[in-house]
Amino acid sequence: MTRSTAESYQPALGLAQELPRFVLGTLAYVVPTFALGVGWHLVLFGDVYDRLDVHRDDLIIPFGFAAMLTQGVIYSWVYPRLLGDRSVARGALLFGAGAGVLQWTLMVLAVAAGLAASGRAEHGRRREQ
Repeated sequence: MTRSTAESYQPALGLAQELPRFVLGTLAYVVPTFALGVGWHLVLFGDVYDRLDVHRDDLIIPFGFAAMLTQGVIYSWVYPRLLGDRSVARGALLFGAGAGVLQWTLMVLAVAAGLAASGRAEHGRRREQ
């Protein structure tokens, strides 16, 4: 009876050597994801989101950052346990594909299912409370 990769995972390195790799993996996710999120949602398409009345008036950037940091920590913990026995390129492609589909279902499908943006011109002004 063979054991699965997750069951047989044994860190190849001790905690002192494993921690920097874990931190770097987390940062490798958080830094570009945060930059992309700010650039996409607030800079490049901020006016479009405003017209659609998608954003809150008082954005809570630390919540978004905390979500990305949590995702980065989870991905950095999961990756070596699921795909650590593959080549870097193959593991990265498989993990990226799986994580991409997961993120798409969490953000695109879930948000679109409940989004109340109509795209009409009158939505360019914030709704009065």
